[in-house]
Amino acid sequence: MKLLKSSFSIIKHHAGATDAAKNKEKTYSSYNKTTRQQNSGLILNYNSIFSCEGLAILLAISQFCNDLTDYIILTDSLSVLKSLENIKNKSPRMTSFIQQKLALFQNVIKSLELVWIPRHVGIPENEQADSLTREVHTSQALKCIPPEDIYKYIKKETTGKNCKEWKLCKYFTHLESINLFITAIHLTQNGRSLLLRFRTGIFPTKEKHPKYGLNTSPNCPSYVEYVLVENVELILFHCKEFSQF
Repeated sequence: MKLLKSSFSIIKHHAGATDAAKNKEKTYSSYNKTTRQQNSGLILNYNSIFSCEGLAILLAISQFCNDLTDYIILTDSLSVLKSLENIKNKSPRMTSFIQQKLALFQNVIKSLELVWIPRHVGIPENEQADSLTREVHTSQALKCIPPEDIYKYIKKETTGKNCKEWKLCKYFTHLESINLFITAIHLTQNGRSLLLRFRTGIFPTKEKHPKYGLNTSPNCPSYVEYVLVENVELILFHCKEFSQF
């Protein structure tokens, strides 16, 4: 298997091309010039463009490469080809899928070259694949999501939900500048955890001691003359002991 050839001869090969795009929805396509086979469709929006491009290559190998002959597949995704050249333990899962497919097809075909080409330079195979990508007529998305894309989506959704809850929190108007503070310094993991506890009101103040079965008083020791329960709000806004900070 050869990757990233700078020059190639389509005449001697069964030639095909792949493409992916993100318009309103993410789409992929593959086109085989020799057999006139073509394939295109939607892919779930949770996927990255990298995964879409990789999926198009994976499907092209699976559907077009089935004879003992020479094949060449054109793609404008340099990132996928670079990833295939330098596979590591932490490489994207789509790269591993393509590598496994290439290994399976080694005894089925004579040779396969994956070739990078720039976009829109007049290569017919590439232009046909690009056209297929823009003209997908289906509402059924292919249910394929690599683990790293799921993780990124969940992280994005969770972060957005946490930010929304923080803005609705009663402390937000008093501590709105805390977001600027976080971006201005580099907190350790413990520091971020401590800050999160403050922001969500679950910092282990003395107010929670009875809940944990502790017999110590839940009151703030700074106020001897009258009883004030030590909670997050007291520490942040009223307690004399912490006012210097």
